[in-house]
Amino acid sequence: MGNIPPIQFELPPSVDDEQSGAKLPRVWLGWALIAVIFLFLIAASFSAASGKRILSTPQTKKSQDKTVEMMLGLKAIQGGSGPKGEVFAQYIDDLREDAKKSPNAQKLRVALRVEDGKAPFAEDLKNLANSTDEQDKAFSQLYDKKDIPKAEAEPLIAKLDGKDLGERVASVQFKEKFGDKSIRSKTFPAEAALKFGIFGLLGCTGFLAGVVLLGIFTTQRLAGGLKPLGMPQHAVPLPVADRLALAASIIMCTYLGLGLVGERYLQSVPVVDKVLPFVGIFVAMGFICTQPIMGHRFTLESLGISKQGLGKRIAWGIGSYFALIPILLVALFVVTLLAKVLPGNAHPVGEEVLQANGLQALGLLVMAAVIAPIWEEFMFRGLLFPAFSAVTKSPVLGAVISCFLFAAIHPQGPAGVPLLMTLALGMCFISYQTKSLIPNMVMHAINNAGALLMLMLLGKDFF
Repeated sequence: MGNIPPIQFELPPSVDDEQSGAKLPRVWLGWALIAVIFLFLIAASFSAASGKRILSTPQTKKSQDKTVEMMLGLKAIQGGSGPKGEVFAQYIDDLREDAKKSPNAQKLRVALRVEDGKAPFAEDLKNLANSTDEQDKAFSQLYDKKDIPKAEAEPLIAKLDGKDLGERVASVQFKEKFGDKSIRSKTFPAEAALKFGIFGLLGCTGFLAGVVLLGIFTTQRLAGGLKPLGMPQHAVPLPVADRLALAASIIMCTYLGLGLVGERYLQSVPVVDKVLPFVGIFVAMGFICTQPIMGHRFTLESLGISKQGLGKRIAWGIGSYFALIPILLVALFVVTLLAKVLPGNAHPVGEEVLQANGLQALGLLVMAAVIAPIWEEFMFRGLLFPAFSAVTKSPVLGAVISCFLFAAIHPQGPAGVPLLMTLALGMCFISYQTKSLIPNMVMHAINNAGALLMLMLLGKDFF
């Protein structure tokens, strides 16, 4: 028995080793393509935003005027009392630079100053009085006298054509002064204020719900509950990370390639030129989940998309979005400060929504609330988040890098990056918490649908 030779074969590799992909060769092609594609897209986004300001576009200024009109209409709802205090102080201050060269800005500053119960700006009145325009002079004369008689004021009011907001506000103020109590509601209808109030109430409710949910989650985590399950592709070896990057590059190359085809050759075919890139994306996603990528197979389930526990994951997505609202509001405040100094653009979809008819609006809603959440979460949280986490050996760094890429290629430019990164980081956190992409897709869908529905319902009143 002691002379029996040793066994001359190797045991087969364990299933875990074989499936892990640790022994696969490294592949750098995906990383190279990702670097080139995203450098190009980020450069294009930032270049398009160069020299622009999100809060200084003509569309934004128009929306600010509409907001002022809404606030003026509140007085009609509240029986003439309206908001108290220096309601328009910030807006008046924002008009300071424009007032140096624009009579319309000077008139609006004067009228809003009076709305706030303060004396009109003498310098603005002086400039208007020295104007060669009869309307500017008439406006100045109305405010020059503290108690101008009705007989003297009426011909001056008649000269104001009301084409600019300052003249309309002045006309309302003096007609109210002389007894016309219905002029404000006629000039500034209250419907917009009521719509805004409803959305404001919903926003406050969502904020409070978010604070409560954040408190519950934090309490549970501190007590040792709700432990994170890790991302769907958790702690993958570097060869698998290479193939995740390659899969992401396949999606992006398909999207950009078909987008170029649609732009150059299919612009005369309605809808097809815009739909074609997204059809290509879903075909690429199907290929990634059914065919081996350089010797390693991914499935929908392995990337975090499955029917198992679907109801629970949808609930996670809804609750997580509400929990994220307070954090998003802080990020939004930061963005409003940065937007004054950083270049930025309004999202072009906003303009498309405002000009769309019923069927076009429905198409945009489907695109933003269904298609975009599915492919963007598959791409950024399903593929790039675990890929960068593996390369950096840190889920935190992986999240930051993938979320920056997600935010930076959006058309809002540098000014929009903080808010979009905050949203994306929240979705990385939930993906890591639940080991699924379903909650992310639900969060993404709620965010996009909410923004578009608000724009559709309030767009004509505020933009």
